[in-house]
Amino acid sequence: MKHHFATIQIDGYDLKSTEDSYRRWRFKREDRVVRTAPSPKCLYVTSAVTLRKRLNEAGYDRTSLELEFLRYMSNVFTSQDAPLYFFDYEFYYGKYSPLQRAEAYRQAGLNDWLLALKESVANGWGPRSKPSKMVDSPCKYVDVNILIDMLASNDVELDDPIKPEHALVPFPCVSLDCMAVAMLEVVQDDAECVLDVTELVENNRVYSFDDLLPALETNYVTTREKLRDI
Repeated sequence: MKHHFATIQIDGYDLKSTEDSYRRWRFKREDRVVRTAPSPKCLYVTSAVTLRKRLNEAGYDRTSLELEFLRYMSNVFTSQDAPLYFFDYEFYYGKYSPLQRAEAYRQAGLNDWLLALKESVANGWGPRSKPSKMVDSPCKYVDVNILIDMLASNDVELDDPIKPEHALVPFPCVSLDCMAVAMLEVVQDDAECVLDVTELVENNRVYSFDDLLPALETNYVTTREKLRDI
């Protein structure tokens, strides 16, 4: 049986996908839009500044992120099972050794990770040509390129012992809310935050857009069946 997905994105980057169902998370019913170009899409859309406000109202802010970061790092280095990107797997596409990755992970503070995240967003999640280093305190030195490399290698599907709610597995936090707080620290206020439920609507998995689909009549799409056929 084929599965269909809903996906949460911030500034075009996937943060979470769910199969055959979805929850609105921090989106609201009034965020719903149906876009017809370049292809029909059923979306919840809001801005980064609005999503940040909603997260703050729910109790998720920079302080929450810092606390979760500290708990996560404590769990990483006290767990019997280290994160799998500390090991040398031939299908791990990063260019740094396991020792380099583990040492950078141990030394990096939250500001280092946020810098790496910002550089990753700015460079389309690809490798940088110039080094980008940051000293988070006078007594330690972190090569942020190693953190960037781990973020860029996020497409490796490994069964990590610490299972975050979000898709950006190397970033040291667990909850989707705190990962969103981190992303919203590094994107523009007008960046789009999207919950894409198109596949679910097309395949009769949800009916939350039924009242909006008739609005597509002017674009020659008037029913759920026609939307699926495009």
